[in-house]
Amino acid sequence: MGVPTGTFWVEHHQVSHGSPVRDFPIGDDLLAGREYLFDHFTTPDAHFFWCRQRATQLEVDISDFPNAADAFEAHVGARSVKKVLTYQEKVNEGFAKPA
Repeated sequence: MGVPTGTFWVEHHQVSHGSPVRDFPIGDDLLAGREYLFDHFTTPDAHFFWCRQRATQLEVDISDFPNAADAFEAHVGARSVKKVLTYQEKVNEGFAKPA
């Protein structure tokens, strides 16, 4: 079982949860010229990273939010984030295997 993608999933998500990018303008504004939402990495940064990752997985265009995209790319390069993403990939592979 992979990550749901495609038009149906995005439309369903929008109807059931509102636009997947409705709060991106706030984060994008806060990230102008910065790597983090506040002075250092905080829990909101982790949540916003997850939101950007999900938007990417759901093929939602976030190109209107360049500051958010830049911060996301910077975070993906961090050793700790790479470690978590590798773990997440292994977990997803486990879900894909028959029971």
